[in-house]
Amino acid sequence: MTAAESIELPEYLAYLKAHLDVRDERSVLATSPQLLALARNKRFLAQYLTEALANPARFQEGNGYAGPVIILGGGDGYMVRVIGWPAADQERRTPSNLGVHAYDGAARVAHNHNFSILSTCYHGPGYETELYEWEPLNGKEPQSGDKVALRYRGRQRLEQGRTIFYRAFKDAHVQYAPAAYSVTLNLLIHPAEEDLGDQYYFDVENSEIVLPGGLGNDRRIQLIQLAASLRDPSFVAPLAAIGEGHPSPRVRAAAFCAARA
Repeated sequence: MTAAESIELPEYLAYLKAHLDVRDERSVLATSPQLLALARNKRFLAQYLTEALANPARFQEGNGYAGPVIILGGGDGYMVRVIGWPAADQERRTPSNLGVHAYDGAARVAHNHNFSILSTCYHGPGYETELYEWEPLNGKEPQSGDKVALRYRGRQRLEQGRTIFYRAFKDAHVQYAPAAYSVTLNLLIHPAEEDLGDQYYFDVENSEIVLPGGLGNDRRIQLIQLAASLRDPSFVAPLAAIGEGHPSPRVRAAAFCAARA
């Protein structure tokens, strides 16, 4: 595939279905030329939105993201999506002045993900990010306040015509708002077993964990708390199993406490 070729969304999705192995990093990286070819198609997203908005009541039905995230398709263990990144003065904020995007540059807070992302910029100048690597604590379950070794890998801009690959768990980054509204196009790799793990936020200046997070485990804890409030004995066995076997220490702790409530 040449650097000038572009493809349509159905062609890209068909390629992923035929060739992508979500548990093989080399397979994921090998899809980069196709992702860039789709990004060179500057009409496909407008056409997709035009067709989808013909039925606005059903637009992105089942999309659980809050914010400008559009799911374009996917399969077992992967998803193709676009994300809008406003400039700092365009960012929507809560009444308490919290931003809804992951712009943590001023606070010097990095975050990792419990999924891998192959990303490129589709529109606009693209955001800048500082990249770090970190390693788990010799088998110790990470807790807030734990010191970690963060290896700085430089600052990059996710601009059009290039890709950045964020590895699940291993890579962390500090994200900065772009100079103007930008749109990224990315392939999210999320095998079922990785969904059970936590992501973490890091204080870059002090090289320590701020807190664990992750939408999947946050929702599991909420479900556990709801089950505990009902005080039904049928919940005891499944909660005990979660308390013994879940890979996230905070989910285990929530299940253990709920089972004893």
